[in-house]
Amino acid sequence: MSVIQEHARIVSNEPVADGLFIVRLHSPQIAAQCQPAQFVHTRCGDGIDPLLLRPFSMLTADREAGTLDILYQVVGRGTELLKNRRAGDEIMQLGPLGKTFSVPPNQANLLMVGGGIGIAPLVFLAELMIPKGYTVTLLAGARTAARHLPAEHLPPAVEYVLATDDGSAGHHGPVTDLIADYYLWSDAVYVCGPWPMLTAIDAAYQARLWGWNSKKPIQVSLENQMGCAMGVCLGCVVTTPQGYQRVCRDGPVFSLGDLHQEVVSRPGVGSH
Repeated sequence: MSVIQEHARIVSNEPVADGLFIVRLHSPQIAAQCQPAQFVHTRCGDGIDPLLLRPFSMLTADREAGTLDILYQVVGRGTELLKNRRAGDEIMQLGPLGKTFSVPPNQANLLMVGGGIGIAPLVFLAELMIPKGYTVTLLAGARTAARHLPAEHLPPAVEYVLATDDGSAGHHGPVTDLIADYYLWSDAVYVCGPWPMLTAIDAAYQARLWGWNSKKPIQVSLENQMGCAMGVCLGCVVTTPQGYQRVCRDGPVFSLGDLHQEVVSRPGVGSH
């Protein structure tokens, strides 16, 4: 699959929760090819300031309409500039980049665990898998109820289970607390979220909690910061049993087992 440089037109750019926005882009060439967990590298401003593009996972794609939706949180200069872009504006982006999830055949129950905007590639995956007969439970964690993606942006058939740090919606505590209730039910697990969440999941997996099964695939989509997103600058590498791997080219999807060494090298345990 080739990488496309495309000037995408903004169709809409609307707030959907506290600090969260969905921008819809008319980007027909990229929309025709993109898969869950792949990302676009996007120029957020009008010129070269900021110099670096920003990576964003797709929340969904409509191949017939030629559009893709990006869920983003305003956290810095790039996303602040993107928030101020209006319908009709054009932005340059590269994509689709990275690798997608692998879904085992002849299995039915998919458990997805998302922290913050890490929910985006999981929603995209659910949207593609449900029409194929899969059952999906999505566990979503956020700091507070106002930071959760509203359920209207998910396929109706998804079981959407919430956790919040402050107890304002769903389970009061980290989303990782909920995994034990669904792990044995699931045939495969898909994860995307901040590193502290991955640390907690890896620790539970290594301790053989949840009725641990070494043969059950657990795939993780990483959210590393990136420079070039083309595999050249090596700014997004992680340590794996195969050596250093580039998140932008060799990922962003990895097996949980391959990330253990990288996870334990990072401080902090917890989740949102």
